[in-house]
Formats: sequence, C-alpha cells, structure tokens
Amino acid sequence: MNDTVRPDSTQHFETEFTTDVDDANCALVLEFKGNGTVKVEHLSLVALEEEKIVGNVNADGKFDIADVVLLQKWILAIPDVKLADWKAADLCKDNRLDVFDLCLMKRELLYQNI
Repeated sequence: MNDTVRPDSTQHFETEFTTDVDDANCALVLEFKGNGTVKVEHLSLVALEEEKIVGNVNADGKFDIADVVLLQKWILAIPDVKLADWKAADLCKDNRLDVFDLCLMKRELLYQNI
C-alpha cells in the first residue's frame, strides 16, 4: 500500500497477508513518512485458520478412499502407519479414533459419490 492522504482527511486501508505458521519472525510494520500527526484508531490482527477437510487424514487436500484405507490400517495397528491429521478422522467428535469413526468415514465417502 503506497497511498497519500491529504492533511485533515481520513482514509481507510485494508489488506490481507499470509505468513507461515512456523514463522516466529512474522511482523506487521506500519511506516509513516512526512509531517503531521498519524492516528491509528482500529488495528486488528486476526489469524485465520486453514479450512479443514473432514476425513482428510493424510492431509493431501481431499477426502477419498486413501483416507479411509489409511485410518483402517491405523486402527488395525499396522506398523509405521501415521495419520497426518488425526482430528480430521474424528467424525464422532469424541476426541478418539475407533471403528465408529471409520464407519462414518465410509458412509461419507459413499454419499460423496452419489
């Protein structure tokens, strides 16, 4: 934003920017050059959560049969099976993963393909 505002006037600026969640050095810098008084009345910084896809346990951006197979393998305790986003599979909303969540995932997948 590089706009000039006349003295004794008010102008509204709005912008959105994205940063890495892991970026500890993220900063918003407001720089004012010139003479006069600057008044910042309302400044809001809001972290927007990334939209979660229900059932997307492998975190590939879509819910499909691969997610169902992965959860099934995890429930069966097959070695080296890891869920990228276990909360995406908690369709029962009880903070645990079990066969009930797997059944709901299978049902969702069937309804998705109707």
